[in-house]
Amino acid sequence: MAYVDQLDAEWGDQGFLGKLRIGAFAAEDATRFLTFLRGIDIPEGALVPKRAVSLFWYLPTFLLWQRDRVAEQGGNLETFDRFVTEIHNTLDRVLGIP
Repeated sequence: MAYVDQLDAEWGDQGFLGKLRIGAFAAEDATRFLTFLRGIDIPEGALVPKRAVSLFWYLPTFLLWQRDRVAEQGGNLETFDRFVTEIHNTLDRVLGIP
């Protein structure tokens, strides 16, 4: 599944999430990442690859852990916090809620 490969790449050193590991948060990159996530459509009843589950599952916790790094690098925490909320909302839509 192409979305798994792209999501995996975002976790790499040159991907959005890889850069976020060092506190590098750019609003335009966040918007691009959100657009990508919003474009994922997993049909009801579809099997989701284990790798995709791990990448989705870890995302909210990872973002919360990176907040201090974003602050240390002078990032806009108000924008970052809105981004984190949008990620939660997007994951709710893509994966569903219990």
